[in-house]
Formats: sequence, structure tokens, C-alpha cells
Amino acid sequence: MAKILTCRNLTRNFDHFSLKDIDVSLEEGYLTGLIGGNGAGKTTLLRILAGLDLRFRGEVFIGGISVREAPLKARELTGYVSENLQPFWEKTALENGDLIGSYFENYEKSCLKQWLDRLGVPGNLPVHGLSKGDTMKFYCCMALSHKPKLLLLDEPAAGFDPVFRREFLSLLRELTDQGVSVLMTSHITEDLDHAADYLLRLENGRLVQYESIEDFHDRFPGKKLAELFPGSVHIHDLL
Repeated sequence: MAKILTCRNLTRNFDHFSLKDIDVSLEEGYLTGLIGGNGAGKTTLLRILAGLDLRFRGEVFIGGISVREAPLKARELTGYVSENLQPFWEKTALENGDLIGSYFENYEKSCLKQWLDRLGVPGNLPVHGLSKGDTMKFYCCMALSHKPKLLLLDEPAAGFDPVFRREFLSLLRELTDQGVSVLMTSHITEDLDHAADYLLRLENGRLVQYESIEDFHDRFPGKKLAELFPGSVHIHDLL
């Protein structure tokens, strides 16, 4: 099975935190849940993989392409979703597509329109006028509009209602069935209990767990992620 992501001795130092010696490889076509407490390094890792932070040591390859040596080429293969993105707020979703999509060779406006329609996001409203949930949906549509091989999702369900969250997980499964790989953080670990193929857990900047969801459930029969990792959110807490 081909590897979509390979990290070797990945390290990123800050004044009061370090992501330390991450060694991991992800195969194509699976959904991996990235878990860990606040400050564990999840967002830092995703930003590096997305090519947004190149001040790291070690090696990172996306689809065999070095993020350090060819960041723009590697970025073509990734779609990144985070509530911290900064679109052109006064522009519409479709106008954002015209502006942001110009940086991606495989961007297609028709593809963006299809995803906006599917997720029910108005294409002709200024982004600042969208609800929080629709804004996150718009980010997902933009990430998918250039047909990435690896989706990097940082709390993508933020603002989603429970009904759409289930639909979103089905959409992710549809994508993985088509060979797209997904690396996703979520405080709603019940989503990962149901949807993840693999779990990758960080603690204080270190990789402490990487295993299939089946192996996890074999080791802890009858247990849910939220029971073993306090601080996670149960779906019923959001209802």
C-alpha cells in the first residue's frame, strides 16, 4: 500500500513547547484520528503537514514529495481545514474560489460549486455573512475544490449540528473509499470511535500511540475514547 504521508524525526521547537521526533507513516485511503489534549501539538503538526510552517527539523513527505524542498508542489496534494483560516471575508464563497484557487493547479470552479451545493453553502453571500457552521463547510468545499490526496482537518465539526455531523462523517468515508486520506482532529471523540480507521495520539509534543481502531477496541473492549481520555466531548453534551 502506497504511503501518502511520511514523517521522520519531525521536530518543531517553540519557546515553551516542542513537537519532538515524530516518526509516522500513513497509508492512502484511510481516516486517521489525531487526538491529544489541548497543547499536545495537534494543530502544530497539521500546519507543518499543510506546508504553512517550514521551520521544522526532520523530514516530511506528502505523496513522496518533500514539504521542505518543494512546499508548493506538496501543498497541491493537501487540503487544509481550520477555523483559524483567513479567507477574503468581504468576498463571496465563489469569489474566494477565484482568488484562492489560482494558487492550485488542479482547482476547478465547477468542483467548488458542486461541493457548495452539496453542503448547502450559499455561493453568492459574503463569507462574513455565513454562520459558523456554513463557514466551516465553505472551508471544506475550498479544500476539496482542487482534489487533494490528503485532507488535514483541524476540528472540522466545529459549529456543525449533530445531524450534519453524521452526514459529514459519511462524506469522509465516501472520500476514503475513493482513495483520499484524512487526518482529523476532533474533541468529539465519539465521531472518531465510529469513523476512524487509525488513531494517532500526541502527548506534550510526542507521539505516544499509533494503532488501528480495531486494535484499540481489542485492548479496551467496550471502552470509548472519551472514557479513556478525559476532556473529550460526548455528542450528547452538545445536544
